Amino acid sequence: IERRGPPILSPMNQDAAAGTQNAKAAEAYQLGLPGMRRGTPEGFRQALVNFTAATEADPKYMNAYARLFEIHLMSEDHGLALIDGKTEKLKRLSARLAEIAPTNAQTHAAIAIVRFLNDWKWGEAEDEFKQALKLDPNCRMALTYYGYLLTRLGRASEAQHFLELARELDPSSPLIKKFLGHCEFVQRHYEKALPFYLDASEAEPSYPSAHYWAGRAYLAMTNYDQALDE
Repeated sequence: IERRGPPILSPMNQDAAAGTQNAKAAEAYQLGLPGMRRGTPEGFRQALVNFTAATEADPKYMNAYARLFEIHLMSEDHGLALIDGKTEKLKRLSARLAEIAPTNAQTHAAIAIVRFLNDWKWGEAEDEFKQALKLDPNCRMALTYYGYLLTRLGRASEAQHFLELARELDPSSPLIKKFLGHCEFVQRHYEKALPFYLDASEAEPSYPSAHYWAGRAYLAMTNYDQALDE
């Protein structure tokens, strides 16, 4: 799938005011983006508050629901306690997106993620990701998590292609850097995976998952002291 059109400057695909006429909702959304981009526990907690406030101010604010979906999706990966009823919340959020924006790429991405991680229907998930990218080849959410799906399927070179496109849209994202490391890790190229994990932790030292996977890579390389440090 080739990208078309000019590059998207915002890592979250949409600027703060896109999709709402409500100033309070747009402000809350804008306040949530920096914490989400950082990927730290405190950043994710603040983003959860902000995106929730955005949806309360404008119940049809699709972009805020999409970001709220991602916050719930990756909560424990970013150091938050496991959200009670997380699986059902992801289903409800994807259903809400389908209700208010059924033809939006991010809606298809959210449905794909639910098919992938909740239902283990990986073929259906891939179809939804492809539909999302047909609608918007620059959909960061679809590119990122389709890449992750492909690593789980052992299709590392394809995964890398989509994740590199995601990184062009959001070059500072520690999550995308980590997923690029997974492309090498699943091929047992641990020495090639490690720099991605270290780059992710350098981008945000408080991102716990980057340190965890750096530790896994060191462990696989039998560098036990550095594994323990990570």
